[in-house]
Amino acid sequence: MSLTEQRWDRILSVAAERQKVTVNDLALELDVSRETIRRDLSQLDERGLLQKVHGGAIHVHSASEGAFRKRQGQNAKEKNTIAQLVNELLKPGESVMMNAGTTVYAVANAIASRDDLTVITNSLDIASRLLHGHGGNSVVLLGGNLGRDSQTFGEMTMEEIRRFRVDHAVLTIGAMDTTSIFFDFSIEIASVARAMMQQARQTTIVADNQKLGRTALVELCKIKDLSRVVTDAPPSAEMSRAFAEAKVDVIFPDG
Repeated sequence: MSLTEQRWDRILSVAAERQKVTVNDLALELDVSRETIRRDLSQLDERGLLQKVHGGAIHVHSASEGAFRKRQGQNAKEKNTIAQLVNELLKPGESVMMNAGTTVYAVANAIASRDDLTVITNSLDIASRLLHGHGGNSVVLLGGNLGRDSQTFGEMTMEEIRRFRVDHAVLTIGAMDTTSIFFDFSIEIASVARAMMQQARQTTIVADNQKLGRTALVELCKIKDLSRVVTDAPPSAEMSRAFAEAKVDVIFPDG
């Protein structure tokens, strides 16, 4: 862990303990300049890990923030690249269903400053990020049983999903091979994503390139059921052929 990452971890720990921190206090405690702390707070705010306010920052609560924050830091550059591409795809006035996961959270972070979208999600983390962003998107949080990664699931969640018809379902996954896409979490979580797909005009899968060409336990759907895949690098030749045969658009930087 770099010195910057160590400092960020300490800032987040202090913010979680006190709920609010000031630039001056952090600079004294960490023995760095106020300018360094301001940069740190700006970068942490951009990642949705806390909310920057005048003179400091406030804690953004998450029921499973420890594990979730750790995964957010994995392949962060790739996730942010994917998020910016998705942000460019979403048109003003459109509606979006989003499931839980760090890649979809990066998308939420990218759209947090917008005010022209309606977002429906079963993720407390995503709803909180959009609520504490600097934009004014309309946000609907789906009820239900609360499970891992602060996401709702179960029959109540399914019933609420069926109330909506949306332009997009933007979904994270565990793996994808040349025929199917998979969740490596649970049948219940895959069922929520499948229900979101059924209520959406278009389905966009967001996944870093490492997930392509792999498999996992629970099948969600076939590749042919997708509208597009947004990833961070060109897929392998085998995956590219599978996407072409299924007539699925693949979007990646400079692609």
